[in-house]
Amino acid sequence: MKCKIKKRVNACLARNTMNQNIKDKIKELNLKIIGWKNYYNKTPYHKLVQIDKYIVFRFVIWYNVKRKRRKREDYINTVKLIRNMGLKYLCC
Repeated sequence: MKCKIKKRVNACLARNTMNQNIKDKIKELNLKIIGWKNYYNKTPYHKLVQIDKYIVFRFVIWYNVKRKRRKREDYINTVKLIRNMGLKYLCC
């Protein structure tokens, strides 16, 4: 389960998608997250939290590369920005 989701997140946030808008990328990820949430609703909570962390981590890397920043610069502020823009949780 986790490996397939990671591959799909990596494909969604690949470097060749840097020209796309951030809001469009969040909408695309939200559709995937909602589908995974419906399919994996009986999965243990701690596994869903791990996947959520991975999605956020990859999105922060994608966002920072898009903005030409260092990968971990202002991680907390970037996570807050992404969550305020509407990125959904898988575990909640």
